[in-house]
Amino acid sequence: MSCHKRKIKNLKSKIKSIVLLLLLLITGCAQPPAEVYGARVMLGTVVEIKIIDPDPRQAEIALEDAFREIKRIEKLMSHFDRNSALSQLNRQGYSADKELYALILKAVEISQVTNGGFDITVGPLMNLWDFKAQSPRVPTTRQIRQALKNVGYKKINIDSQKIKIVIKEGIDIDLGGIAKGYAVDQALEVLIRQGIHTALINAGGDIRVVGNKEWRIGLKNPRGNEILAAIIVKSGAVVTSGDYERYFIKEGKRYHHILNPGSGYPADQCQSVTVIAPTAAAAVALAKGIFVAGPEKGLKLTATQPKIESIIIDNQGRQHVSRGLIKKGNTYWLKTVKARSS
Repeated sequence: MSCHKRKIKNLKSKIKSIVLLLLLLITGCAQPPAEVYGARVMLGTVVEIKIIDPDPRQAEIALEDAFREIKRIEKLMSHFDRNSALSQLNRQGYSADKELYALILKAVEISQVTNGGFDITVGPLMNLWDFKAQSPRVPTTRQIRQALKNVGYKKINIDSQKIKIVIKEGIDIDLGGIAKGYAVDQALEVLIRQGIHTALINAGGDIRVVGNKEWRIGLKNPRGNEILAAIIVKSGAVVTSGDYERYFIKEGKRYHHILNPGSGYPADQCQSVTVIAPTAAAAVALAKGIFVAGPEKGLKLTATQPKIESIIIDNQGRQHVSRGLIKKGNTYWLKTVKARSS
C-alpha cells in the first residue's frame, strides 16, 4: 500500500473515531424530558399541574411558584374568605384593587357579549339556592323574585378614571364563574416566565395547556362516566360547564348550579358546554353564557368570537359543534391543527 493511500485510510479512521466520540457525547449530554407532577386542594377543587421539561429541578421550582400564584389569587378573590378583596368589595360597596378591577371589567365585557347569560352578580341567587347544603331545596317564586332585584351586571358601577368598582347595598358579586380560570391563566404565565415550554394545568376541569405536543382532553358524557370523544389542542384552554357538577333532584327534576340570571332558575337547554379559547378565564365565562343561551343561540354566539370554539350537548344528549372544529373518528380537531388518523 502506498504512503498516500495509507494516509487517507488513517485520516478516515480518525474521522470515524471523532464522529463516534461526538455521538457518544451528544447522547450522554442530552437529557430526555422529565415529567414533574403536583396536585393540591385549592379553589374549592383539586388543582393539577404537569410539567414536561429536561430540567426536573427547575420544573419543581416552577411548579411550586405556580401553586403559590394560585393561592395568592384565591386569597384575593375568594367569595368565602372574609378578608379577601372581593369580600371587602361586597361588604363595603367599593374597591380600588387594580387586579380585582381588571377581572371584573373582563367579566362585565363577557356579560355584554353573552347578553347577560354570564353574570357575576348572581351571588344572591347562589346563596338562595345553596347547592352545597346537605338538604338543598327549591326556593319559592317570591324568594327568587326578591333575589333578582339585586342581580344584573349593569348594576356594577365601573369608574375607569379612578380604577374603582362601586356597588350598591344588596349586590353580591361572585367571581366563581371566572376567578378559577383566571388563576389557571396566571399560574401558566408563571411557568412560562420560569422558562417552562410544555405544561398542563387542570383546576377541576378548567384546563390550560402550552407546548409543542398535542394534548388530548376528554369530552365527558354528562349522563355517564365514559369519555365521548377526545379534543386535540396544542395550546390554549379547554373548559367544560355541566349540569352534573353540582345538582340535586326533586320530584324527578334536576336542579343544577348553572343559573339563568334572567329567570333565577337553572338553565335547562343544555347538559354540558365545552369551550376552547386562548385563556381559561374567557373559556369558563363563555361556557356559562353559552349554557344559558342554549344550543342554537350558543353556536351563533361562538361564531361572533375570534379564536373561540364550542361543543354543546343539549338537554336530549345531542352534540352541536361550532364551525372551527372537525371530527375524525371519536376525536375533535381544531381546523387550524391538521387532523390525522387517531
